[in-house]
Amino acid sequence: MSKERIIDMGPAEIVTVSASTLAGVEVDRQIATAKSYPRNMRDFDRKASDLVERHMAMSEPGEGLHYSLPRGGKLIEGPNVRLAEIIVNSWGNIRAGARPTGEEDRNVIVQGVCHDLESNVAITVEVKRRITRSTGQRYEDDMIQTTTNAACSIALRNVVFKSIPKAYWWPYYQRARQIAAGPAKDLPKARKWIAEWCAKNKVTEKQCCDTLGVEFISKIGLQDLVSFKGILAAIKEGETTIAKAFQGKGAREPGEEPESVIREKKPSDTISYETACDMRSQCEEIGVKVDDVLRSMRHSGTLETLPVGRQVDFNKALSTHAGK
Repeated sequence: MSKERIIDMGPAEIVTVSASTLAGVEVDRQIATAKSYPRNMRDFDRKASDLVERHMAMSEPGEGLHYSLPRGGKLIEGPNVRLAEIIVNSWGNIRAGARPTGEEDRNVIVQGVCHDLESNVAITVEVKRRITRSTGQRYEDDMIQTTTNAACSIALRNVVFKSIPKAYWWPYYQRARQIAAGPAKDLPKARKWIAEWCAKNKVTEKQCCDTLGVEFISKIGLQDLVSFKGILAAIKEGETTIAKAFQGKGAREPGEEPESVIREKKPSDTISYETACDMRSQCEEIGVKVDDVLRSMRHSGTLETLPVGRQVDFNKALSTHAGK
């Protein structure tokens, strides 16, 4: 029988590793994993499309995937933080977040960070939100916390849409707006709903129409309806309030500047958004896919990028598909 031996290992050595070193090791490991399992763009498209459809199907009018902010008599519009979350979740191999980094006498400061582990590109943005009233008085603690949370949402939204190229997320933003608009035949019902909402929230018809840039509620079109729903989403996310949103044309809080870095622009030589929705509704009514019609026209872009002069071509192609 062998005898047991006791080996003296000497005094234990304690190694101290800094938090930054551990964080660096963790990121290196995540980058290596991302390189080993690169994203599949087909999976991204499938997942993002599914999440957009699901979200819009279950959301209320003020819970869409876009925002509208009245500023200086105009509407600043773009994708909101909910869509940013969908895109990040679908994109994969990415780290994104936002956190408060400081508080001044008049502002809170929030930092948004996004790191694409696959391309190893990291972007940081900083957002300031005022925490004083127009009189100069500071908000109460609860209101400061609410403002900070809203600033975090803005920072996350902005940094995500700066980090992921617009060519990838723009189609899902457009699709969300199309769903928010709904079919043209439902527009009278939507106008009635807007009038009821205004009456319930003590917003006059003139205030609502000034904000949307129309004469009367009866003149509200599909694009105006989308903008109105975007305003409700911005109110829900804490980016604005009912009082600020519906002050009338040209209204702005003293010292207040637009926070968004994203503005929707549409070339003047393409069909209007309302026309695109009408065309899409025509296709749905006869069971024809819009992409099939555009392909037969040899148009490589989306319906929204269709030149005005090609509306006749679209109608001819639609008639051809309907007869099949």
